[in-house]
Amino acid sequence: MYIRIQALVALLLALTAGVASGAQIFGVSDSALDTTGAATQFYPLSIQDVVDDANTRRSTTIQPVEIPVSFDGRFNELACVLSVAPGSGSGEGWTFTLMRNGLATSTLTCSLINTDLRSCATDVSTNRTVLPGDRIALRITTTGTPSASRGTCTVVFYPPGAL
Repeated sequence: MYIRIQALVALLLALTAGVASGAQIFGVSDSALDTTGAATQFYPLSIQDVVDDANTRRSTTIQPVEIPVSFDGRFNELACVLSVAPGSGSGEGWTFTLMRNGLATSTLTCSLINTDLRSCATDVSTNRTVLPGDRIALRITTTGTPSASRGTCTVVFYPPGAL
């Protein structure tokens, strides 16, 4: 628990160093990313500190976990951290994608496949615009059978008027 909180705090501090006033950080954390079940899992994104220790918030379908957006703006800076790297040369790993209205936002995707790295992030200039009523979620897809790992992802939401 302490390591996960420490990693999340470090990630949030790094992200908020350049975050404009009015921006909000959405995130999700899972104590055990699924390496044995379905190859694709969906998670709700929340402003609150949501840790899914009981693995009750994830779903193999997107509809139960989509969160409606209240007003227009843009999402940017998807970043994810794992407790264990998937490993290099094994053909195994994780891909994290922001979903909008049930569809992948190809601009906000980061992957950790065939690597000893434990974190990935999108370019800060990469944005995804949303409108009131749009629904968002995070999709996590496995490639092969990566090592068991905890995972935390964040994405920044900029409302109108924020930089």
